[in-house]
Amino acid sequence: MPHQWFVFDEAHSGALSCYDISMNTPSAISHECPLCPQNNLLIEPIIAQTPDAYLIKAYSNPGNYLIIPTAHIESLETLPPNWWKSVSTLLPQVPHGQSYNMSINIGSDAGQTVRHIHFWIIPREAGKPSSSKGLARLISEADASTS
Repeated sequence: MPHQWFVFDEAHSGALSCYDISMNTPSAISHECPLCPQNNLLIEPIIAQTPDAYLIKAYSNPGNYLIIPTAHIESLETLPPNWWKSVSTLLPQVPHGQSYNMSINIGSDAGQTVRHIHFWIIPREAGKPSSSKGLARLISEADASTS
């Protein structure tokens, strides 16, 4: 099944449309963004929020968390300047201990499946095979093992 993302197309139809992220083309089915809280489609409850962002558990990856803009924002370039203040307010509320990674997936090759910017908070702990390795190194090792 192709990865899909959702976008509010105000200029053309004024509706949320479903897109195939690998082809960047609209599908015939209209959907609502699963990360826009006003759609009431969130699977996990909101743990904490500011006027510009909210924090939830990542339902697809237990133990991880997401910090998500409340408004439907699709690119880093369109994040409002004050949004980073929301991140600094929400980050201490994530039970991540002293070691964690922050990640954002942009594009299907990077693992993006929903076209609504969201930051992954990935807690890390000692004694695991991935300990003391950053995400870039883990990706390099995974790619090298399949070559």
